Amino acid sequence: MAHLDVIRGVTMLLVIALHVSIIDTYYGYWWRYLEFMRMPMFFFVSGFLMYSANFDRTTLVKRSKNRLYSQLWPTIVIFTLYVVFIFSLSGVNTLGQEFKDAIQHQFKRGYWFTYVLIEMFFVVAPTLYLFNRFRLSNKWRTVALLGFYVGVTIVLNLLMHSDSHFVAAMAGYILSLTLFKKYFIYFILGSIAKIYLPVFTSFYQKQHYGVAAVIFYCIIAVILSNFIHYAPYLEDFLIVICGCCGITAMLYLFHYLLQVKSTIVQRICSYLAIIGTSTLQIYLLHYFFQEVLRVPIQHIQAFINANLGDPFLLLFHIIFAIISAVACLLTVKVLKVVGVYRFIFPAKAKKLGAK
Repeated sequence: MAHLDVIRGVTMLLVIALHVSIIDTYYGYWWRYLEFMRMPMFFFVSGFLMYSANFDRTTLVKRSKNRLYSQLWPTIVIFTLYVVFIFSLSGVNTLGQEFKDAIQHQFKRGYWFTYVLIEMFFVVAPTLYLFNRFRLSNKWRTVALLGFYVGVTIVLNLLMHSDSHFVAAMAGYILSLTLFKKYFIYFILGSIAKIYLPVFTSFYQKQHYGVAAVIFYCIIAVILSNFIHYAPYLEDFLIVICGCCGITAMLYLFHYLLQVKSTIVQRICSYLAIIGTSTLQIYLLHYFFQEVLRVPIQHIQAFINANLGDPFLLLFHIIFAIISAVACLLTVKVLKVVGVYRFIFPAKAKKLGAK
């Protein structure tokens, strides 16, 4: 599945573009239809890459250390620098109580994605180790993963509705409960897809399944965006189905896009793959550029929203996302030149959700 890096690059651009769109609440009409497959695709790929049929003790220890060094440490460093950066822009004393409050307030906001990915890894990794230890067949691994998802979801619901303020507060601080529960299903489905990789690959590469996924995604996205707001359980179910259709559609489209014998298409895909192989750095650094350019972005979005409409607003968001991604990659090169890159990113992992 060589096209995963290309898909990851596209998804990262959509992540940045959406963050630009919500700077001044110019969310845009089109984002309501892209939202249902943007983050699910990331979590699906992360679960897919995490799964290993031979998840022994050595693998568990090695990958756990890699998560701590390659994802948790860079996130903590960049997150702290980002909060200091925000306070320096606003002119507030960074050593005061406001800074401490900002650390707590921002802990799971701007950089929630990397924290939740790390949490999912440490929740699922022991389960994969037990699969290998007891030599479970693929069928029982699938049943166990789905049962594990149900069990974790029940526990999260109990924590979210706990009468104890201490339990609810601590659970909310350690786990981003709402986001964890919302995207955990895609992480699990990614692991299951890896278990049945030949079957799954054959499934999404078939034209009628791929086209059906695109059609169903569009239909369900329209329903979710315009009609379903009064039945929360039905809405949650349709969101999962829509996310699965979006994942299948993206895999199908980019599988065939990479087979197009066009120099332009191949070059675009190679650039997207470069972004896809550096998603961790881009995700952590792109907030800085948005803050520096916040005021110009607000003025441009206000002008486009008032005079041109949503399609041009979406185009602006995507163009700015591409510029931000390039700026992040150039920043990485600068960090390497000045010699601080190894301190911020001590491990070699460049991809969010990488092994």
